[in-house]
Amino acid sequence: MVLEPNIEALVNGLTVIRQTVVPDHLLLIRELGHHLKKGPGQSHLREMTARTLGCPSATNSRPSPRLPMLVMKSRFFATAQPCVAQESALFVWDATNTILASAEQQNYGMAQRAKHEETNRVVWSAAKASLSASTGSSFGGANQLPISKIIDAQAAEKPITVLNPVPAEKKTKINTTYKSESWSKQLSEHNLVGKYPKLVEGIMHGFHLGIPTILQTYTPNNHPSISLYRDAYVENISKAFQSDRYFGPYSRSEVEALIGPFQSSPLSLVPKSGKPGKFRAVHDFSYPHSSSTSTPSINSSINADDYPCTWGTFEAVCLVISRLPPESQGSVRDVAAAYRTIPAHKTQWLGLVVRLEGEDRYAINTHNNFGLTSAGGVYGHLADAGADVLRANGIGPLSKWVDDHIFFRVRRAYLESYNANRARWKHEIEENGGWVHDGSRIWYRGKVMPNGRHEEFDEDCSAYLQDLSEATARTPVDREYSYNDDDIDSISACLGITWEPSKSVPFGFTIPYLGFIWDLRNCTVAVPDQKKLRYTVAIEEWERKVAHALLEVQQLHGKLLHVSLVVPEGRAFLTNIEAMLGIFHNRPFLPRKPSQHIADDLKWWLLLLRQPIIS
Repeated sequence: MVLEPNIEALVNGLTVIRQTVVPDHLLLIRELGHHLKKGPGQSHLREMTARTLGCPSATNSRPSPRLPMLVMKSRFFATAQPCVAQESALFVWDATNTILASAEQQNYGMAQRAKHEETNRVVWSAAKASLSASTGSSFGGANQLPISKIIDAQAAEKPITVLNPVPAEKKTKINTTYKSESWSKQLSEHNLVGKYPKLVEGIMHGFHLGIPTILQTYTPNNHPSISLYRDAYVENISKAFQSDRYFGPYSRSEVEALIGPFQSSPLSLVPKSGKPGKFRAVHDFSYPHSSSTSTPSINSSINADDYPCTWGTFEAVCLVISRLPPESQGSVRDVAAAYRTIPAHKTQWLGLVVRLEGEDRYAINTHNNFGLTSAGGVYGHLADAGADVLRANGIGPLSKWVDDHIFFRVRRAYLESYNANRARWKHEIEENGGWVHDGSRIWYRGKVMPNGRHEEFDEDCSAYLQDLSEATARTPVDREYSYNDDDIDSISACLGITWEPSKSVPFGFTIPYLGFIWDLRNCTVAVPDQKKLRYTVAIEEWERKVAHALLEVQQLHGKLLHVSLVVPEGRAFLTNIEAMLGIFHNRPFLPRKPSQHIADDLKWWLLLLRQPIIS
């Protein structure tokens, strides 16, 4: 059964365009807390809860508690025609758009540590401001220090690799796979230097992450999961040392001799969903969570809006797919260890120090770190440049969500007409103001749709896509298209971009992206069955408990919000759980009993999720 369209969701032939995605990356905010967000900034996150455009839960309206359909099959756009423009979907975050202004450079040295009023994912409290100034010695004058072993009396049989002393010249050397000379050449050749003026400097000398100088050393304990998953901890730390991302191990006094007073953030290990035995190392840079402490968290000084980048949202991808010529194909790639490829400027190391097992043992992390408020934006800025270079070399269209890239290719027979359409879209973007800085997101404003909103692009459509079919020997199928994997690999190798092979999906007509399955031939988007099962289990686990802490409410809400983007009627059955999000105030860990209304809503969700087909 095809999803019955809501009349308000019909715009120029696009059906249920209001069905937006909150992908798994963004759901980490609900499932694992503040420091795990991998998506646009906090200003957008706050609005997601209750301000999804046109959603029933933002009002008092509520449809009758019935199961709307047995099959959730969303035809999010009309059948694709050769290069015929269609209207784009609405964006999930209903925020005011402003033209991008260059963010001010973070001040270092004797400066007030700014208080950033961000919503904490766990406590929802603002951090207190304090003064901070560096008192450490310079790197140039640092003496050779002895390297201490990591000792764990309880698990001495599995010690972390003991490394040789770090040579003095390596203490300030930037370690990255990115090739600064190639980036400089590509940006210059394609007139992109003005758009990315400090990118090459960041590759060569490290990027500023917004970490201020620190007056007093602060080293809170790590999370108990470090001991619980000790093997994973040892493996993670050992790899960090072996890859030269970590320097050490050092004692506290040795670290202070190298970089001055420093601050570590609690390290924890979180099991990866659907990957038994795999763990994500997470540093809680939002600790301390309370504003009453004298030491503010690292994240309290960082505003994600100062580190904007483009995001390949559901709406942006819908817009691209709806305008692809017939028989176009898609492919998915994921950058390997994306955040860890970004070197941090040496002035930032003092906020990236890692507390290790044992007494008085620390490592200096020299790279971008998952959990920093700025981490996604800093990497995203480089990824934006990489996407623009790929487009300038004739590859596209393409979109990205942080490190997840989706590539589309058109048949050579349609390339000329498709480029003509891109030229028209470029003109429309320019006429409507072009580049928009919206919180931590950058997008490009297209023409006005019948509902009064603008089309939302994640590129300016200025690049002319090329026929690269003669560049290398290729299969008969590949010869029918404008480019293939070899062309992506060639540019990637030139820049030093490394893809994770296990996450690559070859070109085809059905591809996964943003937690959904996209069928390019039939123009449908589907919720994977495994996700349906996982969310059903989450509701059943919820029902077995009498009361729930804030994090549990966030987790369940995020999952159901994800599905409601394909089933808009589901938004009306989230109003009560959204109300529960607001009752915790400054006591997020105190379990609260949900209302009977929530129990009734969850019965509706279970009926929906237990249907044999959700696609």
